[in-house]
Amino acid sequence: MISVAKTAGCGHSRVLLPRMDRAGETLVRGWHPLASYYHAPNDEQGNASDEGGHGLAPPGNRSEASNNNPAFLQEYETRLPFRERSCPVCLLTGGGNFMSLTLGEEIRHVREYHTSLQQIFVCSSCRKRYSNKHSAVTHVPKCPGPLSPAILETLVFECEACPMRFSTQVGLSQHQRHVHPILRNEARQRASQARVVSNSPQPQPRAYSSWTTEEIEIMFRLEVRFQGKPRIAKEMFGSGELPGRTLKQIRDKRNTTVYKRRLQVAWARVVAEVTANEGEDLARGLSNESVLPLFLDTADDVETDPQGECTTSVAIAHDNSEVVSDGVANRPLLCAPETNKTVDGNIELAVAARIVEDESRWRTEVVRDALSSPLDRLPSGVRNLVATLCARLEEAIADPPSQQIIDEIYEVVLSFFSAKIVPAQTPVIRQRSEGRRRARGRRARRQYEYARTQDLYRREPGLLAKYVRDGTQWTVEPEQHGPTVSAMEEFYRSIWDVETTINPPDMGSPDVSVPLERVLSVISPAEVERQIKKTSNKSAAGPDSITKRCISTRSDREIIRLLFNLVMVAGVQPTYWKKNRTTLIRKEGRDPARSDSYRPITIGSMLSRLYWGVLDKKLRSFSDRQKGFVSEAGCYNNVQILREVLKLSKERRGLTMVQLDVTAAFDTVPHQAIGPALRSRGLPDAVIRMVEESYSGVTTTAAHNGSHFEVPIRRGVKQGDPLSPFIFNAVLDPLLRSLEQMQGFAISGDCRVACLGFADDLVLLANSPAVAGLLLRRVEGYLGELGMKISAPKCTSFEIVPQSKSWYLRDPCMSLQTGEIIPYTDPGSSLKYLGMQVSPWDGITLAGMQNELKDCLERFAYV
Repeated sequence: MISVAKTAGCGHSRVLLPRMDRAGETLVRGWHPLASYYHAPNDEQGNASDEGGHGLAPPGNRSEASNNNPAFLQEYETRLPFRERSCPVCLLTGGGNFMSLTLGEEIRHVREYHTSLQQIFVCSSCRKRYSNKHSAVTHVPKCPGPLSPAILETLVFECEACPMRFSTQVGLSQHQRHVHPILRNEARQRASQARVVSNSPQPQPRAYSSWTTEEIEIMFRLEVRFQGKPRIAKEMFGSGELPGRTLKQIRDKRNTTVYKRRLQVAWARVVAEVTANEGEDLARGLSNESVLPLFLDTADDVETDPQGECTTSVAIAHDNSEVVSDGVANRPLLCAPETNKTVDGNIELAVAARIVEDESRWRTEVVRDALSSPLDRLPSGVRNLVATLCARLEEAIADPPSQQIIDEIYEVVLSFFSAKIVPAQTPVIRQRSEGRRRARGRRARRQYEYARTQDLYRREPGLLAKYVRDGTQWTVEPEQHGPTVSAMEEFYRSIWDVETTINPPDMGSPDVSVPLERVLSVISPAEVERQIKKTSNKSAAGPDSITKRCISTRSDREIIRLLFNLVMVAGVQPTYWKKNRTTLIRKEGRDPARSDSYRPITIGSMLSRLYWGVLDKKLRSFSDRQKGFVSEAGCYNNVQILREVLKLSKERRGLTMVQLDVTAAFDTVPHQAIGPALRSRGLPDAVIRMVEESYSGVTTTAAHNGSHFEVPIRRGVKQGDPLSPFIFNAVLDPLLRSLEQMQGFAISGDCRVACLGFADDLVLLANSPAVAGLLLRRVEGYLGELGMKISAPKCTSFEIVPQSKSWYLRDPCMSLQTGEIIPYTDPGSSLKYLGMQVSPWDGITLAGMQNELKDCLERFAYV
């Protein structure tokens, strides 16, 4: 007998050949000794056969599995209406004969003893499958049952990937769209190619179609060619370079405000280029038709005018040019500015003297504000140390402290805090008597796991919750194996101990330089108090063994405040702060025998982290596109932007998306790029010297398998240092700004997005593979100048090609300049972006997150 079910949502019927078994019997997906049934061939996805939302795909073919290997069991099938049955899994695995008298008992038994299996409810009449009990029990009373042979004859449309049959082509198409996306995508692509090669007339564009960037570029070239002629619009129309455009369309386009403004800026840029080149003739520069189109590479914002035309707008102008419109032909009249061609050396000396004067005035203000706090309320035991710090601060007004003075002062402060260090207690290890044998068996194992869990819960409940949430096994002692210490030292020396000689790329110049007194004001007691409160009580100590417990009193924090202000006005930090220790944490799911399977966490001195944490608050200023390390919902915002881009691209615009992975991004940032990156943000020279000095002569001591090795850090930022995110973002922000000036994906009007940045996770978005290739080359060029590389195997790309009423996916064939191919994400695959599963076919799906949440809850229930 063949049973059929109605497809929810579209009204079409589908049919599935039944498996031979009794109604009401509980079955397990796969083999077991209680049932022998027909195995329907599985679809390529293995799930979801009801495109309406409730039904599931038929079970797959398990003929390749061995009868003696029950490890392949994936689903636990419960037939409805329910009848009391013995648990087939328990009988198969030798776990006893458990009898369920009710459906509730069956569900509780599966949840408690078979957590790795997904329980599926199957209608005994129509063979429809559900993952939700409520949907299944409400379907059974209304089930129409098997169809008659006359109805089955109408189901002429059969799926080529599974035994489903439909009465209409629409029903088959909807089934393939939800269950077999790869198959459906291939059909769409074949249909699109057939329309292209056919001789049928193509639909004509609308009268007011969008103006493309290429057409605007041609108009700019023609503006130069026909300069001075009375009827430029008519000349453009007669040139034949704008096919499909009427004279009225060209005239109306030139009369728009957006076009005029953009043309003015383009002419102003021509004047700036001609003025910079003294030996070139003005007329020859204006007649060069290759000048104006260069403007299109940096101004790609798009907006829609009242006539529905896609036009471009620019919100920037040059201060060194004056633009006047004649109001008749809408052609700007250019007035070249006068330029100073000689630079007097005395001006540079005057600028340097002003900088020195500003820094001296800033030091005086900081010292006076730092010494304004009363000292009579401090305990007598710390007054001598406080007096020494105050004396050094007063001397800093006339002469900044040297490195030697800072080191001597820090030695005194460090000895004061070291006296408060509580030595760690040596754990007492109980000796096992020789006559006592280790208990074996399942019961002993459960007792051991329970004891380990309780001990970890008493010591570090937060760590236990993290282990359970991440699925990390905490009841098993970590095996002390992996690469040798020499191999690890060689690996990290190849990353950190590399003196890179680079020519940093042009990171731009700021519009306005920020005054020093606005960037670095005096470090107040409230700032120190706030930063200490943010530090966890269990925060790891640095090489100096100072913990948060050592700086808990008010007098301790007063000493820290004076020390921080002294270090800030000196412009150099204690040499001891440049010593770090690195902990190597193995990445989940990575081979422990490989050196690159470990994530280095570098920890400096507790006082150093507090100091740079305070300065980080003063220096923080991020790009809008760079959402990593920002105090906002940056991850959520980027995911939502990507969701809307995917949805919009399938309607009419098309999309080429490239996800990039930078090889060891944090560990390969060149120190030579830190200064130019901070200078591009308008920070004063004193701040830049301070940050660059903190990365000079830095070393770290890494521990592995009980041994230690020291490695100099000549490149990369320290993961674990509060200032590292600020530095990393400062280095990458010029790249993001340049990408945003290029053509990206047009959302609507003047809103475009070319790149989504979250820390080192970059996603390039464009309307076509050609534009995506330009974005990729810009990223490669910028990172190449920094000595950083892109890992092509870890990247991914796909292209969404819209059609009149549909769309399909194809490989954009993206590659790096080295020839490495970027993998293609097909309709049946997905990529992971900021913890979310992104499918180019279905968009951002919650299926993976739901499964992870379900597994996490089951692990918590087990604990």
